[in-house]
Amino acid sequence: MIALYIVLGVAAGVVFMGNVYAFTCIVAHRKRKENAPGRPVPPQPVLDPPSVPPADANREQRFLLTRKEIADEIRRTEPAVGVVEHPDNPILPISLKIRSRTFAMLYAADDGGVSMIVRITDSYADGLARSHPGIRRATWPKGPNWYFISIDDTFSDADDVFNILTLARNLVAGKR
Repeated sequence: MIALYIVLGVAAGVVFMGNVYAFTCIVAHRKRKENAPGRPVPPQPVLDPPSVPPADANREQRFLLTRKEIADEIRRTEPAVGVVEHPDNPILPISLKIRSRTFAMLYAADDGGVSMIVRITDSYADGLARSHPGIRRATWPKGPNWYFISIDDTFSDADDVFNILTLARNLVAGKR
């Protein structure tokens, strides 16, 4: 009886793999036919360039710190904090550590700004979210109190950013 189940299982696998192979061949044949030389190319739709809103003359200049400036300031003011950079790979974050435990990671944002993942208390994050909408619970790393913060134009002073990092350092170091 067991041999019958084995034979049926193998036969089903062969039929399934045969169907996958046949489907792959059909798709490849259609692509070759579509890309054949001399075949007319269908016209592509013309897309309008995105509109850029005019700059508001009364608005303050956007505040942006680079992650390198933040790391250098942390190095200068807090020698106990380890700053781990990856000069070979600018995509990797700059990690800030105290007693070999990470309390913040600084990322370069697509718009040239800085995003950070920091470990702060839930109540502090709720208070920050009222004035800085770019704060949300981080999906990574797993664990309590990790928040993603986008340093945008709602941060008017560098001290705001360094206060967040100081609180994160104190939380991980065990200071309250």
